[in-house]
Amino acid sequence: MPELPEVETIKRGLQEKIVGLEITDVKVLSEKNFIGNPKDIILGVIKSVDRRAKILVIKVASPQKPKDSFILIHLKMTGQIVISNIKNKNKQKKSPYNIDNLPNKYTRVVISFDNGSKLYFNDLRKFGWMKIISNIKNQKLKNLNIDQIIGEKYGPEPFDKKFSVGYLKDILSKWGRPVKLLLMDQKKIAGIGNIYANEALFCAGIAPHHRGKELTNDHPEKVEKLYHCIKKILLQAIKLGGSTASDDAYRNVKGERGKMQEKLKVYGRAGKKCFQCGKTIKRMTLGGRGTFFCPACQS
Repeated sequence: MPELPEVETIKRGLQEKIVGLEITDVKVLSEKNFIGNPKDIILGVIKSVDRRAKILVIKVASPQKPKDSFILIHLKMTGQIVISNIKNKNKQKKSPYNIDNLPNKYTRVVISFDNGSKLYFNDLRKFGWMKIISNIKNQKLKNLNIDQIIGEKYGPEPFDKKFSVGYLKDILSKWGRPVKLLLMDQKKIAGIGNIYANEALFCAGIAPHHRGKELTNDHPEKVEKLYHCIKKILLQAIKLGGSTASDDAYRNVKGERGKMQEKLKVYGRAGKKCFQCGKTIKRMTLGGRGTFFCPACQS
């Protein structure tokens, strides 16, 4: 599932490619993946592209409406956003996620722009969605809160001022469950998913099943290290364009794979030697998700 670094990479790509363009057509190829009325955004101009947690928020100025509309996109597990029909130059094994010759049978929505380019929303498993939001209440406010648009409340972003060592210690001190589950709770911290929760905990030397309350009581210094590791790992992943796992699903808007998977220390490495100590990386299940850790380096 694309996490903060992957969605941030897509956001930046969309900012470069579609801001200022007019939407000329919207083709919904799968009703399951689309919510809202396409007519609300046709002839609208893309004003901005933002991200909140793992959700893309595209602002559209619609000439036929007094208020702006918003396109929300959640990629879930296998969603892709690709601009224009490009050729994949880095061909590997055949994969259902390849983006050659779009649209393909996994394309769910196609948005056309006045410069001839197209936005393809592909999703093999159909868990992702695209939603049109119009007539937001209180939109006259100068700084409209993105959570108002999305309709859900998320925790602070890892790079927000609100996310501090003190904040992390506070939420962990009230958390009696494994620390990894807190990192993935979007209402506590926005944007972190399974891959980067595993990697941040390895960086901080914390076992993923360590209880939050016990961690703050017994190892407060590790909480501070975890705070810095979260930022460090996410920044590295953004710099490398996110992680394209073995399933080959994630691509940026140009159809290119990420490179962060080449730097992962524990995620997906069960049975292999730890780069740090040479011991064997273990796998367990927490909250229904595969969890990877080094029993020697993390406690």
